[in-house]
Amino acid sequence: MDIRIGRVRSIDDAERVGHFIVDLLGEDRSDIGEQVTYTTPSFQIPNPSTEANKFTGFVGVPGVGTYVIVCQTPDDNIWYYLTSITGSANYTNLNEEFDKLGITGSSDEENYTTTFPFSETPEASPYSHKTQSQKYGIGSPKGGKMLISDSSNEEDLQYFTKLESQSGKMAMLDDVGDSVILKNEHGDGLKVTGHHYGEKVLVGPGPGPRSASLEADQNIFIEADSGSLNADVKGGYQLNIRNQTANLPIMRPISWDPKPGEVNVESTSNSINIKTHGHEYVLEPFKATVDEPKGVFIDASMFQGVVQIKAGRGGVEVWSQGDIDFNCAGSFNVNAGENINLNAASPLAGPYWVTQEPLNPSPRRGLIPPVIGLINLNNPVAYTLKPIPTMNNDQIYILRGGLLVPPGV
Repeated sequence: MDIRIGRVRSIDDAERVGHFIVDLLGEDRSDIGEQVTYTTPSFQIPNPSTEANKFTGFVGVPGVGTYVIVCQTPDDNIWYYLTSITGSANYTNLNEEFDKLGITGSSDEENYTTTFPFSETPEASPYSHKTQSQKYGIGSPKGGKMLISDSSNEEDLQYFTKLESQSGKMAMLDDVGDSVILKNEHGDGLKVTGHHYGEKVLVGPGPGPRSASLEADQNIFIEADSGSLNADVKGGYQLNIRNQTANLPIMRPISWDPKPGEVNVESTSNSINIKTHGHEYVLEPFKATVDEPKGVFIDASMFQGVVQIKAGRGGVEVWSQGDIDFNCAGSFNVNAGENINLNAASPLAGPYWVTQEPLNPSPRRGLIPPVIGLINLNNPVAYTLKPIPTMNNDQIYILRGGLLVPPGV
């Protein structure tokens, strides 16, 4: 068997079967070189018994200028590719060839101090942490790569698996940072964190341990073509939907467009249901400190906020087991195209809530209307009006935290 070292002259292969041209060191065949057949450590031919129906395996034809080891067996006169040489070997003639080519010099974009793969910088090198190679991977000449790092020393750990495209799109499985990251070359993407996220590596504002975040500079679409789309918080904290865009001319795609900052909920063919079970398990010392019913709060009181309700021919219905309070600092205007009807002590007001009593028990009066009902106009005794609105959870949080938390708690 003849084993030789050579340099790849050309990888153009008209037959597209894995042939390339190599100039063997010490040979004076600069006119044509030797045709070499590519070999691979893994190759599978179609095999019906294993359901393999394609030619598959590992492919990595060495590039032009690469130094390779090739062999020729006694069985035929074909040169076969064995492996590629990644660094300066202990051969004087090979070192001279490297020096002539300037392989350890510079490329158009980066300066290299070694020909060893993935060594663009000392920090990225497989030898970054020890005098032993601790990274494993495969890369393409255009920059696509898969890299597995076991790099470690007494001061630092780099345990990760990284898949990166030629343009910088990346998937990172980071055991030290305890996260999985999928992002594009602009930084838009998805992060899923583990239980120990943030313990070993200092991180800024983010999702926290065992959480997920999806970020994009432009639009995010989540679609379900045939099933349901569910967003559940089970045993956690809040479910927040927030648009923090400032409604400023500079933020608008069109200067006169008033929509930046909106939050829209729409159903094209059915109902929109908003429901709360309205119950809180209050612990001491907060229990019984303030009446805290839970409900649906709509607040547009800032600046010139408006709450508008429109309905079609089905009308607008408001049902309450308790009182209905209206309080406005301006005028209270009611316009009707037909009649305005007011009924006190109506026999129609109580029966529905009696049917709901097993599900929603209440000691309040009003399930059965009194015998006499009054309609009061300009009543000087305004005991029926609430002095302040029912507090929402943000207000309760401030009240408890600022006034009711005992010292040392």
